[in-house]
Order: sequence, then structure tokens, then C-alpha cells
Amino acid sequence: MQVDDLTDAVRVRRWARVGGKLVGEAPSTELSAANEATSDAVEATLEEALALPWVSAAAREPHLQAFLSVLRRIETALEAARTRQRALDLDERLAGPSEQGRVGSRPFARDGRDP
Repeated sequence: MQVDDLTDAVRVRRWARVGGKLVGEAPSTELSAANEATSDAVEATLEEALALPWVSAAAREPHLQAFLSVLRRIETALEAARTRQRALDLDERLAGPSEQGRVGSRPFARDGRDP
């Protein structure tokens, strides 16, 4: 299963079930399972589907890993944005009133000279 981003992860999909348990996304399940499950399908997001009973952990695992991969990419992007913001905040605090907006100042330099 390929999930590219959060929008894709929260898109409602059709999931095939056998005996009330999910076997996978309806268009991608094996033909025999899909035929058996056509009358027993559910529409849900990936997150919702992962909370439902599955026929096996092995059937559920690729979907879980796809979802976790998206969450990791989001977390990495958010952490990077937080780091950039903290750096900007620090630059603003370290720059004196006369140095606001200066690029390349060295607030900790002993001689007070800029690079």
C-alpha cells in the first residue's frame, strides 16, 4: 500500500472484509478474497481501518507501516519547522536594539567585531 501524505492517509477507502474482518483495501485485495468479501465491505480512512479487526497481523502490517511512515514524515517536518523558529527567535533575542535585522553579527565575540 502506498500512502504519500496525510491527505492520502485520511482519504476514505473501501476495505474488503471476510467473516467481519478486514483483508485489505478492496481494489488491491486478491481476487478470491475480494469476490468473497464484495457483500461485506466497509468504507473508512486508513486510521479507522487500522482500528478494526483484521484477518491477521500480517495482513494489517503493510497498512500500519504506510500510515506510520506518513506520521514520521509529518513529525520530521514539524520538528524542522520548530527548530527554524527557535533559531529565528534566538537571533532576534541576541540582536541588540541597534542590530535588529543585521545578518552576520557575532553576539558572543570578545572584541565586538562582526565577521
